[in-house]
Amino acid sequence: MSFFRGLPFAQVREDAEVELFVAGQRPIERGLIIASAGCTALALAPRGGHWTALDSNPAQLELCQLKARLLTNGNRDRILPLLRTGRVDRMLDGLACLYRYGLFRNARVREFFNLDDLAAQRQHFESYWDGRLWRGCFQLAIGQTLLFMRWFFGSLTHSFPPNLATHLRHEVEAALLRSPARQNPYLWQLFLGGYPPGVWPPYLGDLPRDLSGLEWVKGDLLEWLEEQPSDSLDFFGLSNVPELASGPEIARLGKALVRVGRPGALVVLRRIIPRSYRPDLGEGLVFADALSRRARELERGCFCRTIEVFEVQGQSSLSA
Repeated sequence: MSFFRGLPFAQVREDAEVELFVAGQRPIERGLIIASAGCTALALAPRGGHWTALDSNPAQLELCQLKARLLTNGNRDRILPLLRTGRVDRMLDGLACLYRYGLFRNARVREFFNLDDLAAQRQHFESYWDGRLWRGCFQLAIGQTLLFMRWFFGSLTHSFPPNLATHLRHEVEAALLRSPARQNPYLWQLFLGGYPPGVWPPYLGDLPRDLSGLEWVKGDLLEWLEEQPSDSLDFFGLSNVPELASGPEIARLGKALVRVGRPGALVVLRRIIPRSYRPDLGEGLVFADALSRRARELERGCFCRTIEVFEVQGQSSLSA
C-alpha cells in the first residue's frame, strides 16, 4: 500500500519499557522485533542474545541502520533531527503546533509538562484542558484520520467502533495523568517536539550501545516466520502489525508463533483499536493476564496502549 512506502515513521511512539519488562521474564537466546523506526529494537538488543528486527519497508530499515551506527558511536545529537522526518511525525507535529498555539496557550501547556505530581497534573488538566474544545479536537482529528485510513485500507476499517474518538481521547488522557509529565519523554515528544532535559526513551539512554547481537532483515512477517525452524525463538515483539489483518491471517500468525516459539516464549501484541487478538489466534498461545496488566501499567505513550502478552505452550502440549 502506498501509505507504507517511503518513510511513514521516524520514531516509535510506544514505550519500550513494556517490551523490556516482558523480555526480562525469560532468558532470551533469539528474539524477533518489528523494526518500524528502530527504537524498541535498539532498546532490546543490548540486553544480550540475538535479535532480528524485521520490516518490509526498505526506507524504514535504512533509517534504523543509520540510528544503530550513530548509537554505536554514542552520537545522540545526530539522531534527534531524524525523529521529525517521517510522514506521520510531521503530521503529529502539525497537530501539536495547532494545539499549543492555535487552541491553547503554549505557556500553559508547557507548565503542565513540567509537573512531577500526579495530583497537580489532574488539577491542571481539569482546570485548563478538559472541556468542549479538548473533546471537540479529538472528534475532528479522529474523524479526519478515519477518512484517511478508509481511503488506504478500505473494508478492513469498517469494523472500527463508533466511539473510537472517545476511546482514543481516554487513552491520551491516561498517558497525561498516570505518570509524571516531567519524566515522560513520549508525552514531551508528542506535544512539544522534544524530550525533557536529561530524560530519554530507553534506546537513547546509556550510550554508546552494544548492538552486536542485532540484525536488520527485510521481509514479510508471516513469510519470515514460516521459513524459521521450529522451537527456535524465545520472544516476539510484534507491535500492532496484525491490527489490520483479517481473521484468517491472524490465525495463520498464531500457528506460526506456536510452531516457531519455544515452550514458554513470550509474545507482545499491541492495538490502537480496543479489541482482543485472542478470538482469532487459535490454540497454543496462553493469555498471560498478570503480565498484560503490568505491561499496560508501564506504558507511558499515547498510542497502542491495548497490550496483550501471550505465552507459547508449544506443539507438544497441543498434540498431547
